[in-house]
Parts: sequence; structure tokens; C-alpha cells
Amino acid sequence: MDAIVVEDVTKRYRVYPRPIDRLKEVLTFNRGCYHREFTALERVNLNVAKGQVMGIIGPNGAGKSTLLKMMAGIIDPNEGRIAVQGRVASIIELGTGFHGEFSGRDNVYMNAAIMGYRREQVDAFFDEIARFAELGSYMDMPVKTYSSGMFVRLAFSIATHVEPNVFLVDEALAVGDAVFAHRCTKRIREMKERGVTICFVSHDVNAVQGICDEAVLLDRGRLMDRGTPKNVVQRYQTVVAERIARGAAAEGAPTDFHAIGAPETSAEIGEQRFGTFEAQIVRTEVRDGNGRTTTKLLSGDNVRFAIDVEFRKDIEDPIFGIMLRNRYGVEVFGTNSYLRNERTGLFRRGQTVRVFFRAPLHVGVGSYTVSFAVHTPAGHFYDYRVDNTVIEVLGPIPSIGLAVLPLDIEVDRSSGSSHR
Repeated sequence: MDAIVVEDVTKRYRVYPRPIDRLKEVLTFNRGCYHREFTALERVNLNVAKGQVMGIIGPNGAGKSTLLKMMAGIIDPNEGRIAVQGRVASIIELGTGFHGEFSGRDNVYMNAAIMGYRREQVDAFFDEIARFAELGSYMDMPVKTYSSGMFVRLAFSIATHVEPNVFLVDEALAVGDAVFAHRCTKRIREMKERGVTICFVSHDVNAVQGICDEAVLLDRGRLMDRGTPKNVVQRYQTVVAERIARGAAAEGAPTDFHAIGAPETSAEIGEQRFGTFEAQIVRTEVRDGNGRTTTKLLSGDNVRFAIDVEFRKDIEDPIFGIMLRNRYGVEVFGTNSYLRNERTGLFRRGQTVRVFFRAPLHVGVGSYTVSFAVHTPAGHFYDYRVDNTVIEVLGPIPSIGLAVLPLDIEVDRSSGSSHR
């Protein structure tokens, strides 16, 4: 059963060059046209199953927030229909649904009342809302005095404690601090386990891949892709890279940007590749601590990744980079020569060089993909080989998680000793 159904939805806005133009149009009974129309969404179709977590990603201005606002009933579509089943809670714009003159406490009761709760019901879970928001004495101060982070704390705490059937959350969470963001992610996972339907808009692709069951890509008001979070994120990154390349073309850089579908390395993981290819990664290699070519490595082993780069024009100080992702697409480790303040020098057309990346592999047991890139400081890719190689990290290891830190545990039994 679908909790959210979006059918052929189109949303247009009237844009007036000056405020007075709106008045002119009204006074002339729309005989004079003083506006232009902007299409925020065009013929979008989307269904979200009950209990599903759907990620919505895309560049700025793609229509993500507009879609969420229509799901929440804040605005109506010009065409099509949207049906949402159950109680809806949303965090879309900071301050939405709050009265600036009311205290945080009063806003909790007001928002809960809008959701259909009686005051005595709110009394039962108010302390839990206050505890999660961690606003202290600010809970009894007008919310107009709140920072953006405090707004988010209160809004998220209210929205997740009124037991919604559908939870809509926008990029607003990005303004919170790291500790609160971690707690929010944990709470979203708990809601997912309870069967709450969640639509999650974010530019944080790691969060989308870690939380969502499926994802969709919006671009310029159209739904461009739908699928696993990993595949949709890769499509999104390709779209962003294409825009960067076009921007470089406008500044006089080459325009022959294209993507190459590479052969799959396994049933689940396939390489994606794009760039201008003025510098091309023609060969990649993985060796273990004994110098053997392999894709099976022991956790903690000294690994050596290598790429052969062929230059098709003179390039000064290209950046060489590497990225490891786990099987969920979460970025585990990434770096490049620019971040490490290493100038690479001038390379001539026709020259081929080998670049090494050496490190002890302090990661947990599991499968990882390795991506390689050659690009400029501005992020214009000469060659970006995404998920080029799959490696398997083996154990046993004396820990759990993504990282294997060189940790010592010491127990000091001496009386009165200080902690070290």
C-alpha cells in the first residue's frame, strides 16, 4: 500500500520583476500581463510505499522543497494530484509553524494541537520533547530569539514525538551541530523501524545512502531517475560533474565532457567514468604488503594502490585522488594531492606516469570500492573512475565498525593512581 502518491504533478509560480507589477495586474483584472511563469515541477510521478524511506536529491533549484511542501499540504499543485495517508509531520523551512512571540513551550502545545492532540496528551510527552531538544531555559523564551540551530532542535523534537505516519524532512537538518545531527539520524532510523513513511531531502549523499531504501533524482523540475540510493547518487554526481564541465567550457576550458559505461566488475558493482579525458587513467592496480597483485587484503595490511595516467595535453599541477566507499556507498576515506598540499608539477602531452597511494588499511572487514580521479583544483575532472575496483578486506579483527584504530586497553589496579 502506498502512503504517498504523486500523479502528474506540475507546479508553476508567477514571478514579478517588481512588487508593484503584481498590483498592476490585479487592478487591470489580469488584462495586462506583468509576470513571467516559472515551472518548479513538471509532470512528476512518484509513489512511496508505507514504511519506506525515500531520499530526494538533486541540484539547487531542482524542485525538491516544492515537492515536499505539496506533500505536506502547504501549497497546492497547478496540475495533477497528491494523496498522503495518515498523520503528517514535516520540517521544511525554519520557523514554519511557529509563532515568534510564543515561547518554545507554547509552540510545542500549539503544534501538537494542530496535529490533533489534547493538552493532557501533550503533558504526557512534553518532558521527552524538551529533553531531546536540549534547549534548557530557552524553552520558556520567545522563539524569535532562537538561532537556526535551536529552531531545528525544537522542530525536529516536536515532529518526531507526535507519532506521525508520514515524516517529511528537508535540508533544514544541515544547520544543526554534528552531535544533534547524529541523534537525528538515530531517531530517523528508529522511526523507520516503527514503519513510519519518510521522505528525506538532503545534499548529504552519505546520509541518503545510509538511511534510505530508495532515492529519486530531481533536476530542473523533472524526475530524472529512481532506484537504489547508490545508483541514484552516482547519477546525481554525474549531473553535477557535467555542470562543472560546462562551467569550465564557458571559461574557455574543453567541452568534450562525456560518460563511459565501463564493464561491471561484479553482479552488484559497476564502474562509472566521466571527464574531459585530457589526462586519462589507463591502468589501475592494487598490491598487498608483500607486493602481490590482489583484491583480497587483510585489515591493517599495508596496501598500495597505483594508477597509470596518460596526458594528452600539457597540464600543470593536476590533482590525483582516491576514495574508498563501503558496500552501502558511504565514503570511508578519501584524499588527494591537493588536500595534502603536494604540488605535482608539469606534465607534457604524450607523457605517462604512475601514481602511488600507500597506506595501512585500518578499516573493518567487508567489501569496499575504490575510485580514482585526476582533476583540477576547481573540481573539473580530467578522468574520474568511480567504483573502479572492488576490494575485500578480511579478518579476523578485534573490533567492530568501519575503522580499526590501533587502540591499547590498560587497567591500572594501583590504589590512588591517576588516569592516563
